Amino acid sequence: MFLNKIIAAMVCLTGISLFPAPCSNAAARSSRLGLLDCVQTSLARQAGIHLGKLDVETAAGVHQEVSGQFDTRIQFSTGYDQTRTTLSETEQTLLSQDTLVSTTSSYSIGLGKEFRSGIDINLQVQTIRTETDGPSAAPSNRSGAYLVINLPLLRGAGSQANAGMEIAALQDEKNARIKLRRNICTAVYEVTTAYWQFVMHYDRLQQYLEAETRAKELYEQSRHLVEADELPAVELDEVLANLSDKQTARIAEEQSLMESLQTLGLAMGISFHELDSIPVPSDNFNIIPSRQPALDTIYRSALIKHALSSRHDLLAAQGYEKSAAARMKVLENQSRSSLDLGMKIGYEGFQENSSYDAMLTTPFSNLPGLSWQASLTYEFPVENNEAQGRLSQQRVQLRRLQVSRKELMRTIQINIDTILSILRKNRAELENAQKTEELYARAVANQLLKYKLGMATQIDVINTQDRMIQARLNKIAAQYKYMLAVTKLRFESATLVSFKEEQAQVGMEMLTTPPVIHSQATVAD
Repeated sequence: MFLNKIIAAMVCLTGISLFPAPCSNAAARSSRLGLLDCVQTSLARQAGIHLGKLDVETAAGVHQEVSGQFDTRIQFSTGYDQTRTTLSETEQTLLSQDTLVSTTSSYSIGLGKEFRSGIDINLQVQTIRTETDGPSAAPSNRSGAYLVINLPLLRGAGSQANAGMEIAALQDEKNARIKLRRNICTAVYEVTTAYWQFVMHYDRLQQYLEAETRAKELYEQSRHLVEADELPAVELDEVLANLSDKQTARIAEEQSLMESLQTLGLAMGISFHELDSIPVPSDNFNIIPSRQPALDTIYRSALIKHALSSRHDLLAAQGYEKSAAARMKVLENQSRSSLDLGMKIGYEGFQENSSYDAMLTTPFSNLPGLSWQASLTYEFPVENNEAQGRLSQQRVQLRRLQVSRKELMRTIQINIDTILSILRKNRAELENAQKTEELYARAVANQLLKYKLGMATQIDVINTQDRMIQARLNKIAAQYKYMLAVTKLRFESATLVSFKEEQAQVGMEMLTTPPVIHSQATVAD
């Protein structure tokens, strides 16, 4: 089991001989896991980050799809049809035939484009060749080149109305990239807190192992004294109960260590089978400086101001408001009446020729001059329930986003203010816990000296040692709470991770120290 591997490595480092398996100090030191190792693994393998990247790709695809509305269009068509018409008696007499067969061949080439302003322009060249089987009916070729322009005056006019969906899709793509950064920050925060939890239980287990070892040594010493009739046998029960109590505490802490290992593995994004290969932690709470004057120079207002301008979830929330507002303008425009100005200008050429080659030369033959046409088309939606319903839903969505953003801003301010206060109290708690541990360490030394001089009993020594172990556990708990508060303050104030050209950058100082405030307007990572 992995837990036995951890304990075996820990035993080698502490010199406690509880397991028969051999282990060297060099081997134990070679298999250690640092905080930055966990962070790098999480950045490479965390599912939340990969899902964020897929969201970016999806948003980019949606933007590309919506922008296709303004792609240039090229159209080519050709056709051939034959029509048989029954002639009247008079026509039959004149033409000496009872039916008239007419065939038509045509081709057209068109180039069109819709602009973001709403204007739609089409350029088209078309040739139609008509042949009939009547007497003295020569094939005719009629060709024309036309420029058709449609200009919306109400619905669909302007870039905000006509290209609003593209504007919103582009903003959503930016939002997805911002959310990806937030996912990265969240992954770093989760793996960092999981690592410190792992360190806490690892250090606690060391203390319980040390207490159990001393309890075993005391039991063996007491047993020898009882066998030599130097100590009453009833004294052995209390010593044995003390050993059993220490073993119970050690087993419970082993379970807690296993649970913290599972949490760390999930935060790192590793597979179930890789949990057994996670080594013991190399970074511990000793990296906390004894003095941190930076805590006294942290300005709440500056930290909150930095968070409100840099938090990626807040920036994404603002971006989603922009995209929702862009969509609302489109829907507002679609609920209006339609008034389109249409213009068509062009010319037609005509040529009678039996050869099909004339279809290619007709556009340049017998040109009479330009023709033009103008039109106004008005459409009034009487009920317009569909457009009004969409607009109503979008307004609600925009208000919902605004409420969520304001609530997020309020939460950020409260969290930073609270965590900063907690951090300062945790620092004071840690300093007091360190003093308590030092005092109990001296008390144990004094109690052992009294025991040797016959001025104290073994139980006195046990009780004092237990208090020292509890003082160490309190110190470990204080260290853990302090590092947890540092990490959370960094996370809430957007100073846990920095980004350079879309690359996340994380250093030990950013993971282990509070953000330094140079002034009331400047935050340094």
